[in-house]
Amino acid sequence: MENNKKEKKDKKYTVKLVLTNAVTMLRLAGAVALIPVFLKFGGVAAAGLLAGIFATDFVDGKMARKMGTSTFFGMFLDAASDKIIGIMSLLTLLLVTKMALLPIALESSILGVNLAKYKEKQNVQSFFSGKLKTLALSLGVIAAFATSGLIDMGVIKNVEQAQVLMPIMLGMVPFEAACLTSYIRDYYKQKKENAAKAASNEKEFLDLDEDEKLDYTKQKQLLLEQKKALLEERKAYWHDYVRTSSTSALFDHELFEQKKNDADFSTDVKLYFAAEKEYHNELKLARKKK
Repeated sequence: MENNKKEKKDKKYTVKLVLTNAVTMLRLAGAVALIPVFLKFGGVAAAGLLAGIFATDFVDGKMARKMGTSTFFGMFLDAASDKIIGIMSLLTLLLVTKMALLPIALESSILGVNLAKYKEKQNVQSFFSGKLKTLALSLGVIAAFATSGLIDMGVIKNVEQAQVLMPIMLGMVPFEAACLTSYIRDYYKQKKENAAKAASNEKEFLDLDEDEKLDYTKQKQLLLEQKKALLEERKAYWHDYVRTSSTSALFDHELFEQKKNDADFSTDVKLYFAAEKEYHNELKLARKKK
């Protein structure tokens, strides 16, 4: 009886999970279809498609929270789809106006700063300026496609595309420039703080006498050993999870809720993949021995 209830619950959860991620996949499919739609049906159709794509960005997140299907996979898929949609919409807009090169350059610069922050293990959390920039970019791209389509259809007459599209494209620039500036400032602020902290620690060490230096070194060694022990615990946790759980960690809602606020959850994801790979290799070896 209990097994039947569990099976029904698992099936319901699977259906909800598939529905939630299907919305995100639809958004990705729409982004891939953007260029063919624009070439065949024109700017108005492309603008309508983009409006639908951007609208679903709010839908899948709300569905995931309401249905209890927020997962690591969904989070990564949502983030990846946002980047792909942005790139595809701007690349398609290049077919309309070369002015799209300016927002493309700014978007590439923002991405570059974020990658630099990630490599230096800085906080890469999005700012309000980033969200405002995304909204402005979405509305600007939709307006540019719609205007271009209306001009081609003859609804807007006696104007050149360049004259109308230039202010729309330039309207995106202040938001992107403000976002890029805030990200660059934060990058150097964090870099400066980290350097100051390292210099302070080094100065404190140099000011110590020989016995204090020895104690400091021992304390540092102890801290490193504690971190290593903690890492080993986390490795053991994921090894146990892989061997005992029937659910992939990427699709486990409860695990996502537990780990999502972890400052270093990306390490957990890496450890999970490493444990899964090791487990599958063990299974392969076992099969070969048989």
